[in-house]
Amino acid sequence: RVETENGQIWEADACIVTLPLGVLKRHHTKLFDPPLDASKQEALQRAAVGSLNSLVVQWNRPICDEDTSAYYFLPVQHEDAFSSSTLKPMSNNPLSHGFICSGLFRTGDPTITQFHFSGSLFTSTGNSTNGVDRNEDMRQYWSRHAVEVVQHVLAMKSNNNNTSSEALCPDTNSCHPTGNIVDESDIVDLLWSDWVHDPDILGSYSSAATETNGNADRQILARSSGSSLFFAGEH
Repeated sequence: RVETENGQIWEADACIVTLPLGVLKRHHTKLFDPPLDASKQEALQRAAVGSLNSLVVQWNRPICDEDTSAYYFLPVQHEDAFSSSTLKPMSNNPLSHGFICSGLFRTGDPTITQFHFSGSLFTSTGNSTNGVDRNEDMRQYWSRHAVEVVQHVLAMKSNNNNTSSEALCPDTNSCHPTGNIVDESDIVDLLWSDWVHDPDILGSYSSAATETNGNADRQILARSSGSSLFFAGEH
């Protein structure tokens, strides 16, 4: 028997539970009557939920080269590569590790880029807490940081090709947006996730914690309760 929040009741011979791990961890004591057995509850307590989020940005021109799937900054290169340029290190940029050319290898669109960032940037209200100006909305916040990362990538590509931004775009007003310069006006659209605070998910993926008992806990979580309650999904 399943009863929804609005009081609707469903009765069947069996039930398959496919709730995300984050929801099971937080709400299992409220969801099941009688409660889950002790071993399953303990396995839920030991299980971990990841907090990785994505920012997808569409630009008004190709950003990714056709033979490139991603651009990443290695820590040493990140600090040293632009020491003699006007670009500042991106130590306070939550997207500073680089981005994936997801549009290129999924749909052949080189204008779509995907960044990853930690869900710890968000509070329970979904607002960023890491260096965001309270007068700056989230779209402006992510646009600003995405532009900074892409500008670093374009500068690195220019340096590797021994081509200056002035040579690529001697007259910014006439050749922008095809030159080696990007700004927030070049962003067509952007979307970001906040899986940790989505009440229907409460986490981006299941993962092992230091106290997790490896595959044994996964088997416990997947084990049915009696002959009518079954568990499936990413446990």
